[in-house]
Amino acid sequence: MTNQQISLAMAVLNRILRAAFVAHPFVTVVLAVMAVYTMMGLTPSSYAIVLKLIGVEQTGLLWGEPHWIRSDEWSAWTPYVQIAVNNGFQRFNATSPYLEDLRNFNALPLADWAIVFKPQFWAFFLLSPASAFSLMHAMIFAACLLGWYCLALRLGFSRSASAVFSVTIFALPYTQLWITTTGPLIASLPWVLLAYLVPRTNIARLVLVAYATTVFLLSCFYAPFAAMLAYAGVVVILAFRRDTLRLGQLASGIAGALLGAAIVLVYLWEPFHIMAATVYPGHRTSIAGGTLMRTFLLAHFFPNFLSDGRHAYYWNDLEVGSGGSYAMLLVFCTLNYRRLFNILATQEIDGRSVRYTLAVLAAGLSLITIWWLVPLPSWVGVPLMWNATVPRRITFAFGLLLHLLTFVLALRVGLVLDLGRVVLAIIIVVCAAIVSKAVIWTGTIPHLAFDLFIIMPVAVLYYLRDRIQNHGLAILACAAISNAVIFISYNPLQRAGPIFAKHDTPYLRSLLAKQASNPHRWLLELIPPGATLNGLGYYSICHTLIAPQLAFFRKFFPDMSPAEFNETFNRYAFVAIDPKIDHPKAIQNDVILVPPAPFE
Repeated sequence: MTNQQISLAMAVLNRILRAAFVAHPFVTVVLAVMAVYTMMGLTPSSYAIVLKLIGVEQTGLLWGEPHWIRSDEWSAWTPYVQIAVNNGFQRFNATSPYLEDLRNFNALPLADWAIVFKPQFWAFFLLSPASAFSLMHAMIFAACLLGWYCLALRLGFSRSASAVFSVTIFALPYTQLWITTTGPLIASLPWVLLAYLVPRTNIARLVLVAYATTVFLLSCFYAPFAAMLAYAGVVVILAFRRDTLRLGQLASGIAGALLGAAIVLVYLWEPFHIMAATVYPGHRTSIAGGTLMRTFLLAHFFPNFLSDGRHAYYWNDLEVGSGGSYAMLLVFCTLNYRRLFNILATQEIDGRSVRYTLAVLAAGLSLITIWWLVPLPSWVGVPLMWNATVPRRITFAFGLLLHLLTFVLALRVGLVLDLGRVVLAIIIVVCAAIVSKAVIWTGTIPHLAFDLFIIMPVAVLYYLRDRIQNHGLAILACAAISNAVIFISYNPLQRAGPIFAKHDTPYLRSLLAKQASNPHRWLLELIPPGATLNGLGYYSICHTLIAPQLAFFRKFFPDMSPAEFNETFNRYAFVAIDPKIDHPKAIQNDVILVPPAPFE
C-alpha cells in the first residue's frame, strides 16, 4: 500500500472509531482495551510460578505478582490447555501414562462437535497457542463487561448507570479473585438472560437460549455454582421483567434451557457417570445451613473486612472474596428516606413498580441469608444444590442481588448528599476498618490502606457535588472505582508467549534424563506440581487427574482391599510421589500420595 492509501485507511478507521464511541462509548472502550490486551499477548495467569521453578528467567510477567493460591489455574487448568495443544486437540491424552480423557468438566479446546459451543476457543484453530490463549481471556473479560452492561439496559437502567453496574459486577472481589476459574460462568450468565429477554419470536428465543445455556454450562461445568447463578437469574427476571413471564415466552425459554442442558449432558455423559460415583467430589452433598462465618456477611458491606486487601486473615486469600463493595453502606447513609417511605405508601404505578422490585430482590437475598445463618438440615438446600457446595460459593448471587437492590434505591429512590451523611459514612468505614484489623484480626496500620481508599473518591464527590446532577450514580461509581482499583489489580499481567514456548534449562534437561532412565519412560518428579510436568510434555506420574484412573493404579497396587483402594483413588486429585511412604494414601480430599517404587 502507498502512503496515501495508508493515510486514507487510517482516516476512515478514525472516523469509524469516533462514530462508534459517540454511539456506544462504553462498548467501544471495552473492545478497544481488550484489543490492546490481546495485541500485547496478556493473560491473568499465575503460570510465572512454574516458569521460575523450571529455571526460566524471562517469565513474561509484566506487572503484579503470580499467586500460589491460584493452583487451580496455574497447576491444573493452564497445563491442561497446554496438554490439549500438545495432543493436537484430540480427546485422549497420548502424552501421559494415564491416557486420560480430556473431555471433562474443565473447558478445553478439543476438536470435537462441542467446539461449536466454545467460542472462546475458536482462535486456537487459527492462531498460535499464545495468541489464542490471550484472546480467550480478553473474550471472557469483554463478555463479562458487555454482557452485564447490555443486561442492565434491558432491566431499565440508563447507559451511564448500566456502565457503572457492569464495572461493579466485574470488579466484585469474588469475580476478580476467581476470574481464572468460575469467571467464564459469571461472564456467560447475562447472555443467557439476554437470550430470553431479547428475541421477539418464541422459536428464536428457544434456539438462542439453548445455545447460550450450552455455552454457559460448558464454559466451566461446576454444577452447584451454575445452579446458584440460575437462582440469581430467575430472581432478576422476576424482579425487573415480570412482563416477560407470559406463557409462550416462558415456555420457549424453559425449553431452550432444558435443551441446552441436554446437549451438555450428552457431551459430558461419560464424565458425569464417572464423577457421580467418586468419593470426592461425587459424595459432597451433606453441607448444612448455618455454617457460614458471620464476618463473611459483613464483607459484603466492607469488602476488605477479612483481609488486608491481598492476604486473608481467615480461610485463604481467595475464599475471603465476597460479592461486596461499599455501595450499600454509602447508599444506606445517604438515602432519601422520606421519599422511600412515600414510595412504600403510594399507590401510583411507579411507586408500586419500585416497591415490587425491592420486595423481590429482598426476598431473594433473604433466602440466601437464612441458609447462611440458620442451622438448617442439608436436605433443605437440595433443590438449589446449596447442600453440595460450601456456602461461600453463593456469595456472587448475594452480591449481584444486593447491588441490584442498591442501584434501585440510589437511582429510583434518590440520595441526599449533605456533609453530615458523608461524614457518617466515613466514620463507619474507619470504625469497621479498625475493628477488622485491630480487634477481630491481627493487622497493622498499613493494612488499613485498602479499607480507607473509598474515602478519597467520596471526598472528591462531595467537593464536586454541585457540579454533578445524579448523586446516586456518582455514589455507586465511587464504590465501583474503589473495588476496581483494589481487586482488578490482584490479577497479574502475564504474557502468554512464555507459557507455550519450548524452554531449555538445566533443570528441564535433568528431567529428560530422569525420564529416559525409567524403564517405562515415565518421569518420577514432584516439582513443579499438579499437571504442569505433563503440560510441559513429560510423561509424568505426578499429575492432576480430573477423573479417577482406577484401572491404571490397580495394576500397581493389587494388594489393596477394594474398600481402601476405592477410598484412596476414586477421586479428583493431585497425584504426588512421596519416597518416604510405601503405601498409597489420600491425605486430603484432592491429594493422593503414592510411593515411587511401583513405577520404577
